[in-house]
Amino acid sequence: MANQESTTPALGDWPLLVKLFAEASPLRMGHWNPQTGETFAAPRRKNGRAIAEAFELRLLEEDGWIEVPFLESDEAFALAVSWAQSLDPGRGKAAVTQALGQPKPFRQLRVVLGQMVGLQRRYEKAVREEAEARLVELCVGLGLTLPHPRFVELAPYFADPEEPDPVASALSPVLRRVSALSIGRSPCA
Repeated sequence: MANQESTTPALGDWPLLVKLFAEASPLRMGHWNPQTGETFAAPRRKNGRAIAEAFELRLLEEDGWIEVPFLESDEAFALAVSWAQSLDPGRGKAAVTQALGQPKPFRQLRVVLGQMVGLQRRYEKAVREEAEARLVELCVGLGLTLPHPRFVELAPYFADPEEPDPVASALSPVLRRVSALSIGRSPCA
């Protein structure tokens, strides 16, 4: 067999994994065990710290856990700016653009999106698509495959990071590699 990559099947519920990747942050680390399909994210409850500390003991005892990569603040801001620029001109785009130009832009963005449910759904979709891309990129990099149609659809775009795929670069900014989104904290147009 010439030039065939061997991949290992990974276990995991696609929607749960995408949610885990979308919600991962420096303050809310996520973990996934592709061998068992189990996931962990510290709960946002009062006893969340105790639960996280108990899980850390499991990390020391068990093999196979992967820390879910998260977007750094500048990368998440670049994603929000890119999404805002993709909106049609109007009241929603103006409000989102203004929110992203304020101090504490994510807090301001949450306020605006809370008032505009349609925009909130569109933003959540963009975040989910970016999380899917990070999940697939991680799996491809580790030689893992997930039996889900979306994984099969996205995997070819991340097959060889050394050779940029012209089709992948033509995709919307949401599906581009995270490094391609690093436009910094520039003001929205």
